[in-house]
Amino acid sequence: MFNLFANKEARSLENPQVSFSSASAWNEFFNLAPTVTGDSVTEEKALGVTAIWQAVNAVAGTIASLPLHVYKRTEDGAEKDTRNPLYYLIHDRPNDYQTSSAFNRWLVSRLMLQGRATALISRDKVGRVTGLWPLDPNKLEIKQGLDGESIKRTYTYKLDTGSAVYDSANVIDVALFPKSDAVGCYNPIHTNRDAIALMIAAQEFAGKLFASGGVPPLMLTSPVAISPQGAARASNDIGEAVKASQRTRSNVMVVPAGHDLKPVGLDPAKSQLIELRQFLISEASRIFNVAPAVLHDLSNGTYSNVEQQMLSLGRQTLHPLIEAIEQEFNAKLFGARNTKGYVEFSMDGLQRGDFVSRMDGYQKAIHAAIMTPNEARAFENLPPLEGGDRLYIQGATVPLENAAKPEPQPEPQPEPQPEPDTTPTDPANEEGNDDTQEDAA
Repeated sequence: MFNLFANKEARSLENPQVSFSSASAWNEFFNLAPTVTGDSVTEEKALGVTAIWQAVNAVAGTIASLPLHVYKRTEDGAEKDTRNPLYYLIHDRPNDYQTSSAFNRWLVSRLMLQGRATALISRDKVGRVTGLWPLDPNKLEIKQGLDGESIKRTYTYKLDTGSAVYDSANVIDVALFPKSDAVGCYNPIHTNRDAIALMIAAQEFAGKLFASGGVPPLMLTSPVAISPQGAARASNDIGEAVKASQRTRSNVMVVPAGHDLKPVGLDPAKSQLIELRQFLISEASRIFNVAPAVLHDLSNGTYSNVEQQMLSLGRQTLHPLIEAIEQEFNAKLFGARNTKGYVEFSMDGLQRGDFVSRMDGYQKAIHAAIMTPNEARAFENLPPLEGGDRLYIQGATVPLENAAKPEPQPEPQPEPQPEPDTTPTDPANEEGNDDTQEDAA
């Protein structure tokens, strides 16, 4: 079965299959494999590149700032389960010396720099989770094999003081880019070491160039043969002259008669050093799946595309990492038979805009009966008000099938009848009227 059940990722130099005399094995273990520039690439050197530092810092810091809540499913949907003992552990303090923000920052930074993040789940005697403790992936040896009819994976954590073996159910293991055996994973720094080595070389060359006052390496030619001692003295004299011109800000250097001083190598402008460093920012953007605008590269930025790049940070960069962390937490903290509890990052803080945009969004949500006024106030850390827990909807909103029906016409009302005259009359006038009528007859 393609050796599937006997796979092992050995992250210890005590692996008997690795010869202690094998330089390539040592380089492989410490990420010191040779690169195109001839220099080794380590995690510390990679973080010395400003684009890589910003990529890791931006992603890890953003996810660490998001609140992580414990929820429980109910008949009416889902609600925060603040009474669950896991809530304080997940939301506030996973262990004795780290806050939730510090632990999540460490977790995401390990994912981006090593491709794997691991943590130990400590439990009490009855199996309840009591803490989450960081485990260095470089000190873990992961073994997978057959245990009867099932597959079993174990983690051996080795330190100078000893070692311990943990079952897979008690280890948080998030792998960013697993290998074909589903045990090992690719290290982003080691896999992309040639591109990162080029970034480091360009940065070092620029530093050395400006440290020498912008003067490239020089070659001194002489019309006569020079002894090694004379060549060494001439080299030292020219170096001192360059330093003196830097101190005095003088651009004139005297060369002995008959001698010629020429630069060696390409001019920085001709070698396109600035363009190369600009391109390397794009390389870091591709390695860590971070938009150039997040790396503060606005050379080709406009108002519209920078806004879209910031939106893609949540969809293409943060969401895959958050989903992987959430699923691993849910699988290991709640167990396979769990159907009600789960953890989830709150993305509301990430999606908050300016004041006007937030108020406009709340207004639309309240008028569409999506959110109550008190729910909108809670997002702004405002206390609830009486009567604010009801859903409201605009009265002009009607179902689509009712929009084509004619409006009912009001029934015609009967015309009002004149009221009878109840004014009292004078008897004398009535008699006079009768006499007049008789005379007329």
